[in-house]
Amino acid sequence: MQPRSVDLEPGERILFESAPAVVTNMRLLAKWKGRGGGTPKVKVLLSDIDGYERVVGGQDSRADRGLILGGAGVAAVLLGMLLERITWLPDFLETVAFLAGMVSIIFGIHFVVQSLIRLRPHTTVLFEVGAKLVPVSYPGRENSDADDLIRSYVKAKKGD
Repeated sequence: MQPRSVDLEPGERILFESAPAVVTNMRLLAKWKGRGGGTPKVKVLLSDIDGYERVVGGQDSRADRGLILGGAGVAAVLLGMLLERITWLPDFLETVAFLAGMVSIIFGIHFVVQSLIRLRPHTTVLFEVGAKLVPVSYPGRENSDADDLIRSYVKAKKGD
């Protein structure tokens, strides 16, 4: 993590620091922009924050399942083509193998494309500031940094 250049007020000290947010005993600083630590786009006094909500969202990748389904579909289509050569078997077996293979290929493609455009798993803490929400997001489900941010916020709000 890059060191943050935080301009502290007199009597202010940092309680929690992470990539997306800093909590001091007086303020929440979030949405950092710029190079070399940057500057916070959002500076909110803790007294102005009405509450918070922790939200876990996003989807895990299903590309591996999609590739397996697609491969099974190709195998089923090839099996249907092989069954076509065997004259003593009923024709509906060829049709069933072909249809099952095509459905499997379609679902496999769907899973792979969906995995490419999905919203990655994340943990977001939404701070309520009047009618606005200030989001602070961390990658991954149940991120411990989000829990540390909440603990630091609650501790600072109580006044140590």
